[in-house]
Amino acid sequence: MGEVELSCRAYVKMYLHACLFPRCSINGLLLSSSPAGGAVCVTDCVPLLHTHLSLAPITQLALTQVGLLPIGVVKVWVSSQFVEAQSLNLLL
Repeated sequence: MGEVELSCRAYVKMYLHACLFPRCSINGLLLSSSPAGGAVCVTDCVPLLHTHLSLAPITQLALTQVGLLPIGVVKVWVSSQFVEAQSLNLLL
């Protein structure tokens, strides 16, 4: 993947979701309408879970719902509940 640009809307949604649940691990999807192969502009994000990040059925349901949008999933983002955390220990 080449250059990635993060829109203000996507950044603010990730930040505010983290502020809303400061003591929880959170994850979500980064979305883009950019064509494949070039620079990617992440235009929006969909926060998914703020607890139990390893729940596959809920994540699959969310991916199905987002798959109905005319915009593609670029990445999955995850944030630890600990500010000092350098890595994530997920049971995936």
